[in-house]
Amino acid sequence: MDSLTGALQRVTVDGGDGPLAGVEESLSPSERAAVLKLKELQEQHASLSAMFEAAVLKLKLEFEEKYKPLYHRRLEVLLQQPPAAEQPADKPPTGTPGLPCFWLRALKANRLLADIIEEHDEGPLSYLQNIRCEWLVPSGAPGGPPGAPPGGPPSGAPPGPPA
Repeated sequence: MDSLTGALQRVTVDGGDGPLAGVEESLSPSERAAVLKLKELQEQHASLSAMFEAAVLKLKLEFEEKYKPLYHRRLEVLLQQPPAAEQPADKPPTGTPGLPCFWLRALKANRLLADIIEEHDEGPLSYLQNIRCEWLVPSGAPGGPPGAPPGGPPSGAPPGPPA
């Protein structure tokens, strides 16, 4: 959607070098007025879209704080040592004794990652204890430090849920 909006914003009818350059001369006064109104509407849309993106980022950051205790509890469960009677003597330890190879299994179950995990990756991945994700929010953005231009995670391509 952002690429379409960007493409529409590049379209000019006022002598610019866009795909419709020079078309203005062929428009009637009512058509020119309609184009100007459409440009105004597009600017309003862009403004609302920016407000929407800022609100979404703020909400994501708010919920990340609410998720943190759950992620901490998940880590505690995964690091819990099973009773000695349940520990197989023939299996080497993994990073998550509470559920051996949890992160390896989780990564292999992810449709985006499954095909890139190779056999030689499995050993090291079995020792993972935790996976985390952190939003990098520039200053000036909602939830970020003040003083720098707004920004945030790329629209349409947020990272997966933090682990």
